Amino acid sequence: MKKLLTMVLASALLFTSSTFAVGAGGQPVNPLDSNHSSWFVYDLQPGDTTQDSIRVINNSATAKDLMVYPVDYVAASDGSFAMASYYSTQTAMGSWVTLETTRIQLAPNESVIIPFSLVVPSGVNPEDMKGAIAVQEVTETYNRRRRRSVIRLTTRMGVRIYASQEALASDGF
Repeated sequence: MKKLLTMVLASALLFTSSTFAVGAGGQPVNPLDSNHSSWFVYDLQPGDTTQDSIRVINNSATAKDLMVYPVDYVAASDGSFAMASYYSTQTAMGSWVTLETTRIQLAPNESVIIPFSLVVPSGVNPEDMKGAIAVQEVTETYNRRRRRSVIRLTTRMGVRIYASQEALASDGF
């Protein structure tokens, strides 16, 4: 019974938290692929470099303190696209992208454009040239009762990056 109650409360917490989600997101400033205008899609080869920009948007009624950072692609349990953890060591796309800034404060309904560079290293398999730029609200978790566990729930939004047409095709697009 106690286990069932814990699962119900955890589900309610998850539903409530995700309902109010980040309230912020991102999009390419100049999408190059009209079929996938909410993603960065390039036709780069190993050794190529490109410059681009992401527009980060606070579409909420409250000010937001945001982290913006590149991450590697990882396969979700069903094989679909997922983003590596912020705390993971980025060894692919997450280490190839350099953002001009990674922490911003936005007023309600404000947006900012952040330039970035993407340097694809030599010797990379074109099918593996995918990742994302994540936008995540900075939140503080306080443990009001000492000696109790704290659940930290983080919601983030990502804009996919496909550095090659082969990477896009490998995801079925």
